[in-house]
Amino acid sequence: MGELVLSMKKVIAILILVLASFTSQAQTPKLFLHNVENKIQIGKLAGNRNLAFGVKNIVEELLSENYSLVPTKDAADYLVQVDIVFLDVETSNVSIGIMHQDKQSVIISMVGKLLKGDKVIKTKTATEKSSEISMSTLVISEAGGFNQTSLSNALKKASVSLTTKLLDKLWKNYYSYYYR
Repeated sequence: MGELVLSMKKVIAILILVLASFTSQAQTPKLFLHNVENKIQIGKLAGNRNLAFGVKNIVEELLSENYSLVPTKDAADYLVQVDIVFLDVETSNVSIGIMHQDKQSVIISMVGKLLKGDKVIKTKTATEKSSEISMSTLVISEAGGFNQTSLSNALKKASVSLTTKLLDKLWKNYYSYYYR
């Protein structure tokens, strides 16, 4: 009889844990990445769809870490929209005798909007920079080009910054509800 009561308690405990996991999954905000647009007006990457596609992949990855991404906007609690508005390369050079130092910084700005239905709840801007410094004894100019690694780093940093700013209150509400 004692073994039966003990096994019943185990079954009840397992059922409670399973039900609790279902309710916690149901309470996670459901997001849909509505679109990512490249709104850069001048430069090599103005209107470049590959840049928008790359940012979309990064943002989807970041959102899926803490939220439920849904395939349609009808199933979502919130919509996320990202616009890439600025991308530039800032270069500075210092020369002393035959020594030369180049510093290239890729700067990117993105604007994100959090929507509930058609209503904009929050709009945030993120601007980030990634730099590369090279030293040499020869003066070599790349005429304002950018390093692919610096561009990738700047895109990732700006995406992290934007999603953090845009969704911080959602995550705090979810976190405080379940982990008081």
